[in-house]
Amino acid sequence: MIKKTILIFFFASLLTAACTTRDYDTGDGKLSYMRADFAEAHSNAVGSLDYADTDEGQRVYFPSAVQAKWAVTADSLYRVLVYYDATEEKTTNKVHSLMQLVTLTPKPASEVKEQHTDPVKVESAWVSVNGKYINLGLRLMTGATDDDTLKQTVGVLLDEKTEREDNTHHYQLTFLHNQNGVPEYYSALVYISIPTANMDAGDGITLRINTYDGWEERTFEK
Repeated sequence: MIKKTILIFFFASLLTAACTTRDYDTGDGKLSYMRADFAEAHSNAVGSLDYADTDEGQRVYFPSAVQAKWAVTADSLYRVLVYYDATEEKTTNKVHSLMQLVTLTPKPASEVKEQHTDPVKVESAWVSVNGKYINLGLRLMTGATDDDTLKQTVGVLLDEKTEREDNTHHYQLTFLHNQNGVPEYYSALVYISIPTANMDAGDGITLRINTYDGWEERTFEK
């Protein structure tokens, strides 16, 4: 099985309803300065999260350390989506929500026993500003079931790495998805990050994704 690929799909809408209030529209409400960023959250010596570095290079300090069930290791970095108040006057920022993102490191075929490519819906795909991740916004079909053993899994397969004439490399990747018998009643939006730390600036990446409309290829340059 692919390590660290079990997904929990019932993410909250993360304040989307609150963003439509009249106070927000006038620019003077309590959510006027709220923004959302993909980031790496840092855990301190006791495992609590004390700040996050966004993909755009902004360090967001938390007013008080945040404890999360999934942050279990001290002095570590966790890939997150953080909703927070952003104001120039403050050195600390109120955190409204902090969600860990699924991070998938490409694996060669020799390390992936099951290579399912069940379809998904692609909503967005982009390289982070700092070049450290390929980010995907995907909609996976899901639904309630009485069988607790049914869980969808995802992964990324490294099909091939080739050297190009300019001495850069090209990575051919395939997105893996196992529906695993989960009912397909409605779609759930999930964000996934693919680390590119082992790739060099100028390298190219092609990601193949099976969708309900057929296979798609997304190309990126680090």
